Amino acid sequence: MSTPAIAASHQHVIPAVIAPINSARRLYSIEVPRGRHDWADKGPVEFEEVRELSKNPGEVLLLDVRERDEIKQGNIPSSLPLPLSELKDALAMEPDVFQSKYAYKKPEPDQPIVVYCRSGRRSQSALETLQATPIAGHAFTNVRNYTGSWLDWTAKYQPTKNEQDDEEDGW
Repeated sequence: MSTPAIAASHQHVIPAVIAPINSARRLYSIEVPRGRHDWADKGPVEFEEVRELSKNPGEVLLLDVRERDEIKQGNIPSSLPLPLSELKDALAMEPDVFQSKYAYKKPEPDQPIVVYCRSGRRSQSALETLQATPIAGHAFTNVRNYTGSWLDWTAKYQPTKNEQDDEEDGW
C-alpha cells in the first residue's frame, strides 16, 4: 500500500490524536489568542468575568461606550471611554490622532474587547459597529458585550478590603 493510501485510510485517527493536545494547550494558556476564536464565541460577558477583567485586564480592552457626562458619574475600573456617538469617527482616525484625542492606543481589529454602556443596548450597537467596521481591511472579531453593563455593575459590585484600600490610595 502506498503512503498516500495509508494516510487516507488513517484520516479518522489524526483528529482524535490532535484534539486532546489542543484542549490541553488551551487549559494552560493565560493569553487570549488573536484572531477569531472561542473567546468571542462565548457570547455576552457576565459580572464575574468583568470583575476579573477590571482587576487585571491584560490585553483585553474594557470599553465604556456611554456618553461623556455619564462616564463622569463613575466607571468600571480599568475601562477606557469611547462614546458610541464617536465610535465610527474614532475608528476611522489615524492611530496617532486617535491616541491624541483619547489618550490610549487605538484598538487593533483582532484585539479582545468587552463593551459596556448603562444598560446593554448601546453596547450591543457598539459591538455590531465594531464587527462591521473594517480597519485596514479587517473587521473586529474579538468583541463581547457586557449586557448587564453599568446598572449590573453598580448593583453587584462590592469592593473587597484591598480594593477599597487601593481606591483610597488613588489606584
